[in-house]
Amino acid sequence: VNRNERPLFGSVAYLAVNTEYNRLIIERKSETELVDQSLTRYDILPRIRVPFTKWQFLTANSTVAFRSTHWTESRDPLGQQVDQGVSRNYYELQSQVTGPVLNRIWTFPGSKYAEKLKHSIQPFFNVGRISGVDNFERIVQIDSADTVVGSTTRVAYGVTNRVYRKPAGGGQSREILNATVGQSYYTDERAAQYDRYYQTSFNGTAPTKFSPLSIAIRTLPTDYMTTNFRAEYDTRFHAFRTMAADGTIDWRGWIQASAGWSQRRFVEGLSGFDDPDRLDHYINGLTNVRLKQNRYGLMHQFNYDLLRSSFLQQRIMAYYNAQCCGFAVEYQAYDLSQLGYSPVQKDNRLNFSFTLAGIGTFANFFGAMGGPSGNGGY
Repeated sequence: VNRNERPLFGSVAYLAVNTEYNRLIIERKSETELVDQSLTRYDILPRIRVPFTKWQFLTANSTVAFRSTHWTESRDPLGQQVDQGVSRNYYELQSQVTGPVLNRIWTFPGSKYAEKLKHSIQPFFNVGRISGVDNFERIVQIDSADTVVGSTTRVAYGVTNRVYRKPAGGGQSREILNATVGQSYYTDERAAQYDRYYQTSFNGTAPTKFSPLSIAIRTLPTDYMTTNFRAEYDTRFHAFRTMAADGTIDWRGWIQASAGWSQRRFVEGLSGFDDPDRLDHYINGLTNVRLKQNRYGLMHQFNYDLLRSSFLQQRIMAYYNAQCCGFAVEYQAYDLSQLGYSPVQKDNRLNFSFTLAGIGTFANFFGAMGGPSGNGGY
């Protein structure tokens, strides 16, 4: 249950309460047996936020939070999960400051794309303090809620550049570029291993006082196009840990296309990124074409492993919809044999379905026609 912020004391402060119940079902396969690591977690997180908005060029928000979490299982001194509950309580104080904000506006009379362009430079500075957590080693660490390092001060800093355009004819201004560069400093170097704000945390890297440099760029040049670029740069080893980019196009509702690229790079000497077997390099794409008010349609999707030069998955689907009925056929082929963790590593499938108005959808009874490609195809 997540309760949204509500004003307190005449909107001088705001209160939000997050309450969670999670049943985490986890099974890990060892060399000899299947190990059950399932447990239940109860979590409550009330927060009070006090904003400061007196100046337009400088904003500040301060937050006071208390978090109480209980796990039905814990870890013993040897690191083994045992059927004994454990609880954790801590306080968190945080302040977020944005500014001073610098703006500049350019005018382009007669331009249809942008009558005005506005560039905004917004430096930010955030500082947070977490009280002590004495039983960190006893907590079963599954996700970011379990890996809070106590008695730690985190300082985040960086700058965001935003560009807005206002079209001719008095249209509403919209953001067309957002570029952010930021980094964090920790008084306890262990916190860098578990910071949920960075994608390369939780990778077994050595403790360090500084996080990688985070780079995020988002562009919206037109109403139908969006692109994103994300990267994390290690300032100690002077190398990128990860890089990723994606983009989408939606042209008048009849063609939609998206593409993505990601790479986990090799960094010599950096634990967690110096093992060639843990590298990855992927591209993916999706094209969806709809014609005659969605009466006809065609979809193609793929995932390709550039590191191993093989398709992980391909899907092709075509459909026809009439007022009374519809028909769809789908072909799927995937090959996960080089990844090594799928129960069915190779397969080719053919699916079809009929739709009758007011009745429902009927598909082939056996799901996909055929079985693994190693048994003779589909």
